[in-house]
Amino acid sequence: GLGPAAHSFRSPVRWWNHRSVAKYLQDIEAGKVPVAGKEILGREQQIIETIYLGLRTAEGIDIKDFKQRFHTDFSAWFAEPVTALTSEGMLESTPDRCVLTEKGMRFHEGIAKLFIEYVPSDP
Repeated sequence: GLGPAAHSFRSPVRWWNHRSVAKYLQDIEAGKVPVAGKEILGREQQIIETIYLGLRTAEGIDIKDFKQRFHTDFSAWFAEPVTALTSEGMLESTPDRCVLTEKGMRFHEGIAKLFIEYVPSDP
């Protein structure tokens, strides 16, 4: 992410820039990366991040990538919400992708939370 308070993610690390414009610019001028903090995400957090970010994009969630990264079948794991949301016209699902429709994009937060209810906790 670019700019003050911006967040970035490259699995499994999430980091964020300084909120203060002055501190952000001070680091830039000193030749430093303006990162205020970072965290390493566990498997559960990575799955949640993948769902939230994937559903925000026009490309949606890449089901093959999901299986490769998390060693689980997205379509089987999330069959219930996918079926319900598809029948309501909020979601389109193919063997390759799970994508919110234009209607579904208006309810992104609620839909993402619904998916997250199906994510098992890290052991």
